[in-house]
Amino acid sequence: MGTPTAHPLEHVYPDEPQPGHQATRRVELDWLRMLVVLATIPFHAVPIIGASRTVLMVSAESNPLLMILGGFVLTWGIPLIFLMSGAAAKLALDVRPPGAYMRERLLRLGVPLLLMLFLLSPIQIYFILLSNPSLIQMGPKYGITITFPEPERIGDFLYFYQQYLHFLFTSVRGFTPLIDSLILGHLWFVPRLLVVSFVSLPLLLYLRGRGRGMTERLTATAAAHPAVLLLGGALVPAVLVALLQPGWLNRLMAGWAFTDDWPAFSLNLVMFLYGTLIYSSERLCATVRAQAIPALTLGVVCAGIVVTLILLGRAPAIGYSPASLLFVLAETLMAWLPVLALLGLAMRYLTVSTPVQRYLSDAVFPVFVLHGPLLTASSYYVLQLPLPAIVQLVLVLIVTVAGAFGIYEYVVRRTPVTRLLFGVKATQAAKPALRG
Repeated sequence: MGTPTAHPLEHVYPDEPQPGHQATRRVELDWLRMLVVLATIPFHAVPIIGASRTVLMVSAESNPLLMILGGFVLTWGIPLIFLMSGAAAKLALDVRPPGAYMRERLLRLGVPLLLMLFLLSPIQIYFILLSNPSLIQMGPKYGITITFPEPERIGDFLYFYQQYLHFLFTSVRGFTPLIDSLILGHLWFVPRLLVVSFVSLPLLLYLRGRGRGMTERLTATAAAHPAVLLLGGALVPAVLVALLQPGWLNRLMAGWAFTDDWPAFSLNLVMFLYGTLIYSSERLCATVRAQAIPALTLGVVCAGIVVTLILLGRAPAIGYSPASLLFVLAETLMAWLPVLALLGLAMRYLTVSTPVQRYLSDAVFPVFVLHGPLLTASSYYVLQLPLPAIVQLVLVLIVTVAGAFGIYEYVVRRTPVTRLLFGVKATQAAKPALRG
């Protein structure tokens, strides 16, 4: 009875199964994506507030432990999203033809992306600039500078929006790093996910058809030999990252989309494919469940090694030396093993479907889309109150979460148009919240 999804934080539940197929709901993926969203909101709150409070921003940037902790979360957080999306793609293709799968991906990802680009990002950037006008000129390291002919009018949203559109249509060429981090905001990874979904489709269809025997051999080997799953699973992305990390492909393809971080792109592509493989075999799923604790333990060890080397200034220079290759392998294990552990733990303990969980499954992506502009707007007003920083942070989080769920409940889910804009099935009638 769930709705199909095609975005990274929502599972795929086909509403029109093909003859001979039955829609499958994997509750653990529901819970995982909800936990990702709940963790994302406070994770984004600190830097957004930091952009408004220079002292917080300076403090965060000068604290290496805080920066390393944030980097560690990003190391496995985005790969987890791509792995869940790969699992969702596999389950979608079980009951949908490739054309319907591609069309659904475009609607569920592309439409919210356009909404972000033309409405939500302007609101988000507007309040950041109001909070810290020194950021009006930004982006010089990318060769692009945002300027306002009349900076004294920055408080006029219509003027700001006009300048925003002017910058968008005249100064931006392609998906530069600036566009990823500024214009697309917290949806910066969505275009990459669309590309991964489409470029991997021929391979997914091959593995489901003529290559089915190879798929069965791969999954059977990983299921029978946990070391292959735990350690061998990191070898393929580690080789790609090590090959691309020196940046030769970036220079060769300068100006192309996604060329700012080919190593991360290749890692996420492999994670997407791993998601499809894991959910292609119940035996492999059982092995993932069984190896959750060992994966978590090894992941913590690898993270400790990487963090220690970075703090001591002993991390090897990027290149093809043996030390550099071993360091890349440790970094890749630091990403792969926590992802595997979280999936295994979810398969163990997050398997019960409840009315609240089903409601949140539909709400989670709209809440994710909305939380960015709500964070910046609430930060602007709350930070003007004479309160301790921790109290301000708590207030901002309360306002953001309550506002996002309120907008979802009373606006987004009420009409087909608003549901479509936020990546929710537009034809599904709104039901009373939290009822079974």
